[in-house]
Parts: sequence; C-alpha cells; structure tokens
Amino acid sequence: MAHNLNFNSSTGEYSFFSVQEKAWHGLGQIVQDYPTSEQAIRYAGLDYEVIKVRCSPKAQTSKKLHKVS
Repeated sequence: MAHNLNFNSSTGEYSFFSVQEKAWHGLGQIVQDYPTSEQAIRYAGLDYEVIKVRCSPKAQTSKKLHKVS
C-alpha cells in the first residue's frame, strides 16, 4: 500500500514526523519529546510560505505556476 506522504523535493524530506517511535515506512523525522504546534509544523516540513496568486484562465495559459505537492 502506498504511504501517500508528501515528499519535499527541495529538502529531500517527507512531510511527516513521529514521537519516540519509528515512523510508518521508516520515513520522516523522529523526535524525542512531544513538540509544540510551531515545532510540529517545522518537524513535519510544513513551514513554507503561502502566497496568494490571482487566478484567471489567461494567467494559467500564459504563465506556468509552480505546483507544491
């Protein structure tokens, strides 16, 4: 069965973490203590900047947008 975890090609890491136990499929980061919300976001690799971009049919066909998966 596929794990369906997000792989961040910029960092080479999966967007996943686990506390004190080996993560599912051995992916992600293992931490020793339960993190705060801010730490959990960082450990899971979800601490990226979100930007708003106007979306219109013309903009989509004339300019390639970077898709974050």
